[in-house]
Amino acid sequence: GECERAIWLSWRWAMRPEFSGRLLRLFSRGHREEDWLVEDMKRAGLEVLERDPSNGKQWWWADHSLGDHFSGSADGAAKDLPGVPGWALLEFKTSNTKGFKRLQKSGVKSAKPTHYGQMQVYMGWSGLRQAVYITINKDDDSLHVEHVPYDEREFQRLSERARRIVMSPEPPAKVSSTNAVPPCCFCDAQSLCFENQVADVN
Repeated sequence: GECERAIWLSWRWAMRPEFSGRLLRLFSRGHREEDWLVEDMKRAGLEVLERDPSNGKQWWWADHSLGDHFSGSADGAAKDLPGVPGWALLEFKTSNTKGFKRLQKSGVKSAKPTHYGQMQVYMGWSGLRQAVYITINKDDDSLHVEHVPYDEREFQRLSERARRIVMSPEPPAKVSSTNAVPPCCFCDAQSLCFENQVADVN
């Protein structure tokens, strides 16, 4: 996320996001699409591991030096995808046509920096040095498939950012002086930041 203050507040349970029924259905659809993609890839003869063979669970990693507070799980790993020799991390997403076109035009690093950072962290933890990002257009079922190489500097930057947020005893600075503009106007922490309600939540 763009705002470290919002991440800090959310992580410390100072506020909880509210999701509409529509958003919950969208999340559920995203999970179903992941299963369908894996099955399609397997039917095409590709070797896909959607679960960690060492424990039979979803791929999961964490920064143990931070008490596992900085952690995440990937959608799978695949071997020798077309044009991508060797093992690669898999990350599946869904998008509407507007977001899909941005991806096609600019790539995931520019169009979806949060997804890009997510993959960099998982690659840094897992030892995999490439990822394949697959997005389904929910409006017409077309696919955007992108090869994403590992960036050690980005991994280190994000790891240091996580450490700063986890270890900070005080909320980071606001990204704006008003809640009338993005990202603050969409944030669940508005009342905490702009009504002087940030209390000690340690």
